[in-house]
Amino acid sequence: MSDQGKTYAAFIEAELKAERDRRTAFDARGVALVTTSGSLVTLLTAVVAFFRVGTDFEFPRSATGPLVFALVALTAAAVAGILASWNRLYEVPKPATLAKLLNDRWAVDSEIAARNFVGTMQVLTIGGLRKGNNWKATCLSLGLVAQVVALLALSVVVYLMLRAYA
Repeated sequence: MSDQGKTYAAFIEAELKAERDRRTAFDARGVALVTTSGSLVTLLTAVVAFFRVGTDFEFPRSATGPLVFALVALTAAAVAGILASWNRLYEVPKPATLAKLLNDRWAVDSEIAARNFVGTMQVLTIGGLRKGNNWKATCLSLGLVAQVVALLALSVVVYLMLRAYA
């Protein structure tokens, strides 16, 4: 049996595994982005409620703009996280193609031809996964930037609150 193409086949398999692992990691990071943003919105709601119920403190008007901006940024981060963890379609061999391998090609193709055919199908899958993963990475990057912007805006809110009551 020839070793022709074994190095390429191993490399292609490793790339396919890496893209599947990358997709799983991006999905988890997207969920974490949604969870973190949602938690911060809940915290903001509690802060605003504190100022509205049973206290003599008034929420400084100057902090309203940055607070609304932070809420918008956190909402954008959560949306980016949802988009990042959204299932994306990617190319996989059709069942008819797989059946053809078993029924028509199994007995007649050489090991080298089979390795090449499987490698070709895996490369198509890698291309689709990579495209989807790059989309997920972009969404995550945008979501993380939105969270940083929200945290900066929240810092301004805290500063204005402290300044108003110091």
